[in-house]
Amino acid sequence: MNKALHDMADAPKVVGEAPAGDEGPSPATNTTSSMAGGSDNNAKPSPSASSSPARHKRTGSGGTGSSLAGSSNPLARKLQKILQGTGVDAAHRGGVGLSDDVLEALKSLSGVFTENTKRTRQNLRGDLERRSLLINQEFISQFSEVQKRLQAVQLDIGAMGDCCREMTERLDAARAGTAGLIAQTTKLRAQQQQVQVKSEILDCFMQQYALTADEQDALAARQMTLEFFPALERVRQIHADCKQRLLRATHQTAGLAVMEHMAQLLETAYERLYRWTQTACRGLGQGDAEQPILLCRAMTALRERPVLFRYAMTELGNARRNASARAFVDALTRGGGGGTPRPIELNSHDAMRYVGDMLAWLHQNVASERELLVTVLSPPPPHMRPGGMPLPPGRQPVPRFQLSEEDAQLLQDLLGTVAEANCRALKVRVEQVLSPAGLVTSYKLANLLQFYGRTIADLISETSHLPAVINELRETCLKAFFDALQQHADQLLSRAHPPSTDLSPPEALEQTVAILQDVLSTSDSVVESVQARQEELTRILSCVLDPLLTMCQASAQRLDGTDAAAFMVNCIYRIQSTLSLYDFSDERVTGLAERLDAQACKLVAAQAQFVAARSGLDTAFLAVRQCEARNTTLAQELPSEALLRGMAQFDAYLSTADTAMIPQCDMVLGTRVRAEVREEGMKAFLLSYKRLFEQAGRVSSQEYPAQAAVLKRPPEQVLSLLQ
Repeated sequence: MNKALHDMADAPKVVGEAPAGDEGPSPATNTTSSMAGGSDNNAKPSPSASSSPARHKRTGSGGTGSSLAGSSNPLARKLQKILQGTGVDAAHRGGVGLSDDVLEALKSLSGVFTENTKRTRQNLRGDLERRSLLINQEFISQFSEVQKRLQAVQLDIGAMGDCCREMTERLDAARAGTAGLIAQTTKLRAQQQQVQVKSEILDCFMQQYALTADEQDALAARQMTLEFFPALERVRQIHADCKQRLLRATHQTAGLAVMEHMAQLLETAYERLYRWTQTACRGLGQGDAEQPILLCRAMTALRERPVLFRYAMTELGNARRNASARAFVDALTRGGGGGTPRPIELNSHDAMRYVGDMLAWLHQNVASERELLVTVLSPPPPHMRPGGMPLPPGRQPVPRFQLSEEDAQLLQDLLGTVAEANCRALKVRVEQVLSPAGLVTSYKLANLLQFYGRTIADLISETSHLPAVINELRETCLKAFFDALQQHADQLLSRAHPPSTDLSPPEALEQTVAILQDVLSTSDSVVESVQARQEELTRILSCVLDPLLTMCQASAQRLDGTDAAAFMVNCIYRIQSTLSLYDFSDERVTGLAERLDAQACKLVAAQAQFVAARSGLDTAFLAVRQCEARNTTLAQELPSEALLRGMAQFDAYLSTADTAMIPQCDMVLGTRVRAEVREEGMKAFLLSYKRLFEQAGRVSSQEYPAQAAVLKRPPEQVLSLLQ
């Protein structure tokens, strides 16, 4: 671009012609000639006179290349040369734009040539040269700085080269001197890889056959926690793995060492666990919610040491035995916290409530102890098993709170030991209240003891001491009851007083029946086998009824036949009505019914005799019996006049419809019995009359005039009239 500017500056400048009348060369022409002379020393200035206005106009407007080429003007030739070099003329001729270099040069020139004046045109070349000079100076100045820096870099590169050569020499010397060290390092690196592999193997071995720091701390901690048991299980697992894996492989030495160490840890851990279990058993049930859980885990772990487990169970039984004894004494004398419930001893005046409260407390205590022991003996739940470790060999998984047969028997033994603590206190107190207790109270106590004995036997083995003591106390109460019952029967036999005038049952019989009623009512509430209950009631009734009936018979002997029969009917009826209300007394009720019927027959006979006497046929009935006994006729045994008088009185009796009964029948307590006596008495009377009618029919009316009086009243008519 600068070259194009210089070429354009060297080209002659065409200016306007001088004004008309000016003959000398114009300043512009001279200046242009001088500028052109700077680049071409052979050029000569052209005379201005030869320039006409028309030519000047063509030259100033840039005429065609053909006209310039044909011109002899040096300026024209110079311009033609420039135009040919830049392609302006060709572009002008071909109608194509200027080249890029020319355009760029013109753009740069437009920035320098700001105004088109004569002065600027004259100084254009100088300005361009000065501008070029300034640019070159600036370039030289900048390049000198670059050259300085390059020289500095070259110096640094030289220093670096020297240093590298020195270092290379030193490395060569060091390589020559450390060849053995490198070989040793290579050997050590190989050994390091081997050691690293061994370290990884050892880490795996330690993970499987050694305890972690936390597990060691859990085994050695002073306070027992749940973390102890997974650590103990881990020790057991390592010990078992040594037997199964290491000793069967080629690692007997390591296996024996690990086994010995784990065996020592196991013994120490089990000894510590046993000591803690002893302490925990003594403090069991004092409000620590986590204590039963830890104790359950401890008992499960101690099963692997049968001797320690047996000792721990013994310690647990003794601890709970002492705690149960203290609690029973507190319940008897101090009561509950805050005075509720009240002390049981305050009810000692009421034998039933006193003994019932004691038995209820013992039943609740046995149930609570059973629940506690089941919790301790039960295997831990699955989520509490340490790390999913398998059960010991030979042990099958048992559901939570479901004991195996061995554990169930152990539970029964422990419950028997715990419950035995309160047996003596219970026995002494029951015997104390039994001595002044009455007959009915003794029997109620026996039934109460039997009920709680069966209830407690559902929780504890029947062979345990507590059920045995309860059964023994029941037998004692029954013995006291039967002794009192026998004593009462002896008293009945010894005081057979005369009956009252109304022939009602004596007071002793009423008292005995009331006692018997209380006893039978109590027996109905007892749940036992049918056979045992029937045998017991049979024994009770035998002890009471036989002496009672004997007493009634002894009292009845002081009366005549009809009064005695009515008295016995009342006594038997009173006993029978009481027994008929209860089960298992059918046999006795049947026997009493037979006795009652026998005595009622006497009343029926008396009633029939009473009606016969009221009707006037008593003499005739007696004659009929004599006829039957002696095989004679009615005429031989009874005069006709006597029979006629009797029949006249009988007719009068039938007309009045007298239904009177004997006075003894009115004193009979049972309405049904009275009705039966009246009915059966009337049947007996009609039977006697029928026999009289038959005997009268066997004699003739001529021989026995009274026959007609009898035959006119057939038995059917008499029956209809009496009804």
